[in-house]
Amino acid sequence: MSTNRWLTIVAVAVMVFAALVTVALIAFWPTVVPDVTSMPIAQATAVLEQSGLRVGKTSQVATVTLGTGRVVEQKPGFPTTVLRRSSVELTLAVNPMPAPVPDVTGRDATVAEQTLAGALYLPQRVEVFGAKAQEGIVIEQVPIAGTSWTTGRPVAIAVAAASNEGTGVKVPDLTGKSIDAASSELAKLGLGVSGFVTNISNPQANVVVDQLPAGNLVVGRGTTVLLLFEKP
Repeated sequence: MSTNRWLTIVAVAVMVFAALVTVALIAFWPTVVPDVTSMPIAQATAVLEQSGLRVGKTSQVATVTLGTGRVVEQKPGFPTTVLRRSSVELTLAVNPMPAPVPDVTGRDATVAEQTLAGALYLPQRVEVFGAKAQEGIVIEQVPIAGTSWTTGRPVAIAVAAASNEGTGVKVPDLTGKSIDAASSELAKLGLGVSGFVTNISNPQANVVVDQLPAGNLVVGRGTTVLLLFEKP
């Protein structure tokens, strides 16, 4: 084989190799993740593809803040830098609707939260101390299983914790008290409140009909207590 022919072959090989490297670099070159929140899923998909990215796992959340099918959250978010062809996970909005609350008592807290999230509820975990149950297990839930609740609302679960190391606060029994009085009492103890109207029948208006954690359970200071009360 002549020297010129050999040099030609080498030159072609180098050019092919360089072309392949260039294609690979273009395909996987870093890119900034665009902000696709609030966009309809079709538009979000197109915007991501224009940046060389793909839609990955999608999930749903019940909310009234955005229309059905719009992006509520994305992971990774803007302006994270990732490699092209990476996937972006999207959480899509759906309309809240009445649905029975799943039974998660007696389950591992992580499994319980996944179950509630899968049913489009917002898990609200509260750790309680001194419960006669294995650590990490759900000992009660509010609303109780089977209650017709609205998706997108919190469902609180009380989870057995190991120890409060003497820093816990005993939750008072607030059932039968007005929502204002109950909220004031919790605030004095350094506890927060999340109140929701329930369809549980009660002859008195604005009265707490259920709570989590239940009265006399011990929780950490700053814990949010879920109160269900009768609509005026």
